[in-house]
Amino acid sequence: MITFEALIKANNFAAAEKVFLKDAEQLLKDGRYKIIRRFVESFPDACRQGRPLFSFYHCISTHLIEPFTTRKIFFELIEIFNEQKSYDRIATIYSNLLINYLYYEECNEKLVVLIQKARQFIEKHETDLARGPFKILNIWIQLGKWWIFLEYDRAFEIAIQAEEIALEYKDEVALIFSRIAMGRMYLEFGKFNKALAQYEKAERVITKSQLHHVYEPFLLKLKANANLYLRAIPEAKKEMEKGIALLDKGSALYYHLILIDLFCCFYNKELDACESVIDKILYDYPDQDSDFRIYVMLFGQLLFAYLSEDKVKTEYYCSRLNRNENSKYYLYDYPNAYLHTAEANLFTGNFSKSLDILDNLINEAPESRFPHALASAYALKGLLYDRLNDKERSSEWFDLMKRTLITNEIEELEIIDISVLKEIADKSNGNAVKNFVKNFYSGQHHPKKMKMPSCKIGANAETASKFHAIKLYAMGNLKIVVDGKRLLPNQLERQKKLLMLLKLIIVFRDRGLPKEVVCDTLWKGYSAESARNNLNMILSRIRKLFGVHHVFISSETDCIRLNKDKYWLDADEFKKKYHQGERHFKLGNFQDALSDFGAAISLYQDDFLAKDLSTESINEARENLKRKQIQSLFKSTKLYLDSEDYQNAHQCADKMISADPYCESCYRLLFIATVFSGKRSALIQLYNKLREKLHTDLAVEPEVQTQELMKRLIQGTIPSRRMWECEVFL
Repeated sequence: MITFEALIKANNFAAAEKVFLKDAEQLLKDGRYKIIRRFVESFPDACRQGRPLFSFYHCISTHLIEPFTTRKIFFELIEIFNEQKSYDRIATIYSNLLINYLYYEECNEKLVVLIQKARQFIEKHETDLARGPFKILNIWIQLGKWWIFLEYDRAFEIAIQAEEIALEYKDEVALIFSRIAMGRMYLEFGKFNKALAQYEKAERVITKSQLHHVYEPFLLKLKANANLYLRAIPEAKKEMEKGIALLDKGSALYYHLILIDLFCCFYNKELDACESVIDKILYDYPDQDSDFRIYVMLFGQLLFAYLSEDKVKTEYYCSRLNRNENSKYYLYDYPNAYLHTAEANLFTGNFSKSLDILDNLINEAPESRFPHALASAYALKGLLYDRLNDKERSSEWFDLMKRTLITNEIEELEIIDISVLKEIADKSNGNAVKNFVKNFYSGQHHPKKMKMPSCKIGANAETASKFHAIKLYAMGNLKIVVDGKRLLPNQLERQKKLLMLLKLIIVFRDRGLPKEVVCDTLWKGYSAESARNNLNMILSRIRKLFGVHHVFISSETDCIRLNKDKYWLDADEFKKKYHQGERHFKLGNFQDALSDFGAAISLYQDDFLAKDLSTESINEARENLKRKQIQSLFKSTKLYLDSEDYQNAHQCADKMISADPYCESCYRLLFIATVFSGKRSALIQLYNKLREKLHTDLAVEPEVQTQELMKRLIQGTIPSRRMWECEVFL
């Protein structure tokens, strides 16, 4: 049978379309969105135009990546499918639109209108719909209504119903969101560790499915947010950074994760970083008119002004948020946005406005639903009356705060400024609040920039511990060392299934390798029993090969894991050094950053499992590591330019363009380093190399910025620091 790829290569698009449409529904059901997207994008634009099904499958596979573009297309498709009476597809579109809004946690009029339209559609066409699409859309409508607080009394019931229907129809997305719903309820109850447990349950669903790469960043954002509530700032930043690493800068979710970083900076009072993060979101967010961006503009600037103790600017943003047309933006972070505004008004001395906000919140958000927010509101009211020297009322509200904290076992108060939390603890004499102060992460280390010494790129950076009997080298072709002796290549290459299984175990080491993935990859078409028997046999051979006394692989009921602390892997050491470098870079510890980036660069001997192109998982792991390598080189180049170490700057820049020959920002840094290295005459040759590559492979010319820089450098301009400071690797 001729494969889809062969038909595309032969330009037999009509036959390729039939193959794709035959498999598309099953791919959709299995959550194989990347494969759907790749198939659709294999067709020329001329073939895809005027074919609604291509748009339908492409939008479903990309709507979480390109939310604003696909929403518009989805609504156009509803009109087309309505004329065709293709009601099940319309139900699927409405379900995915609701998923899209919940994924981006949007809580606005557009979501209200969408829910109304979906409700009207389902009522009109109930008898026309298959049972599955009907019940699944109905549960998304219920989850959407709960999300915007229209069905809050039924929150627990809706979450349980969603879980039951998800399990009945094997809808993993609905199952994920049912657990997210439970997590959000725990957040509002102030039980943040329980919320984390629910998110981890949802995470276990995606580790067993093809949905892993679609929903992992979203769950990492939720986990980061829960840690933020707990003031576990390092953990929040860790989850945030993991999520960002999985996303392109063009993804809207990328900026929602950046928002977590903003609040980490707020809590740590890293004010320079706060301003930088706010600017990044406001300038770069894909949809300049979105409610999310305006929320950041209003509330981000408000909190920045408040924590900067800029009374005039704080009063200005408080005034803007008091306007009726801006009231909808409070819903983005309800009810915390009200608490933050009340706290800011308290700082400006506008006690009457602060009191109005807190009273309205207490009346709107009863304690039974939002005990965490209400305890925080009681705390702020107690502090407000204390500042007004009304000790009796102050004592009443502080007592109410203590009772709410104890009764509901709340784990933290929603107070932005640590000094305000300390004041509440002192004035209320509450032991629980004093413990919150102790737990409040308040590291405020702002190291000064230092000039860096040279750090030789290519030096040996291996830090494999002598206590690890098993060492795995995956940056390049896989090499394995056991008890100090390397396994010979022919010991592995003769056993292809064993070698592939080892590689998959390495790729899935952090979350465990689902046995279903192994069987589907290595023994596709075999019966379940036969595939499992083959798997057990190969696992036995692996243990024998490594020595039965080395228990570094464990086989559980559903997955296979590498036992931590039983092995050393160069890819893990590379990531460790890279993330250390990133942390030092953000803190301004540039000398340490350069050292860690240099170690990471040295560990990167070649691309991850360089000769393997056989599985999507390996490809994605490879690309993720490659991006980190280029980022290490990119930032090292800029740091070397800062410190006038032009030889190492040139060396790093040259490595960058070898890794990514299409990256114009990398080339621009190379041009600058080349001039500083006294090789201005080589510029034209480098520029022509870039131009030819772009023209031959992509049919484009270099960017205007590249052309202008080249012109200035050829004319003899000496590069200034501004020329490289603005460069960003995307």
